[in-house]
Amino acid sequence: MNFIKLSLAMAVGFAASLVPLQASHEDLPALKNLSLSHNAPQMDVDIIWLPSENFSKTPDGDAIQIVPKALSVSCMGTELYDSLRRLTKSKENGGDGISTHFFIPQLTGAQLMESYPDLVEGKTLHHPDQVPVFQLVDETHRAWHAGVSKWRLLNALEGCAAGINSCTIGVHFHTPGYANGDGSDWFKFTPFTAPQMATGGALLKGLVQRHTFDARNIVAYADVQEGRTAPGPLFGWRSLATDFGVGYYPTPLDLRPSIEGDVNVYVEKALKDIGYHFETPKLGVYVNKFRMRFMGETWHEVNQEIDDAFLCHLVPVLAMYSKK
Repeated sequence: MNFIKLSLAMAVGFAASLVPLQASHEDLPALKNLSLSHNAPQMDVDIIWLPSENFSKTPDGDAIQIVPKALSVSCMGTELYDSLRRLTKSKENGGDGISTHFFIPQLTGAQLMESYPDLVEGKTLHHPDQVPVFQLVDETHRAWHAGVSKWRLLNALEGCAAGINSCTIGVHFHTPGYANGDGSDWFKFTPFTAPQMATGGALLKGLVQRHTFDARNIVAYADVQEGRTAPGPLFGWRSLATDFGVGYYPTPLDLRPSIEGDVNVYVEKALKDIGYHFETPKLGVYVNKFRMRFMGETWHEVNQEIDDAFLCHLVPVLAMYSKK
């Protein structure tokens, strides 16, 4: 019996084929018609409940509740079973002792039934032609996805001084081959698929509507952790903003803005005002992070340059993120 069957065995009591989110949202249809922006198609998406062992509990064993104030988007490049093992199993049981609230594969429900039947065993998929969503942790419980992390003013919230897990919902996308699939090269980026992004957009739009997130608190994992690059420059931030109304993506200025004084000093303050936390020697690293997130550029040494294109994107982002 492989780890997936063991995980499904744990779900007795959650054994209904597709749960409509969780009990805390039982009054909501199962991600029905989540995409409500004028450009985005309305979608029904299947939810596959695959409970993770990795979430925070009180000394009495009750799940620790969170009030979500942010969304963190990341990705995993390991093989599908391996990704889910890492996210659902404790270290004692062969996992990585990490988790996320939602995991979005690249395969449709029909493809999962053909290639990974254990994942959908006993489930009724109502939309087999769509990419489904795996839910691993209740969205009001504290998952372990952000680690030591900092963003804007979130660390001032209760329980968030060292990291933002206590106020953030995590969403991971499966991108086979990212980081070479084994973590040996965090700058090896792999593409997302259009059907996967459609499901992701619907999911994220629904989360934004339920929790009224500030668009400035919809972040890349790379934004909140210094040594990370996920979900990388190929992720569809522009599409999320324009098609689903999720987050923000800038329209760059036509001409290089006039900057008084030392440009490096201006850029460092601007990035910190946007929400990044770092020390001065790391400025080039965070210029790179900005380029990935707001310009869709692959991380490399040249991208630490503060050139005209960078400044033309930086200024509108700063204006948006500095609003009260």
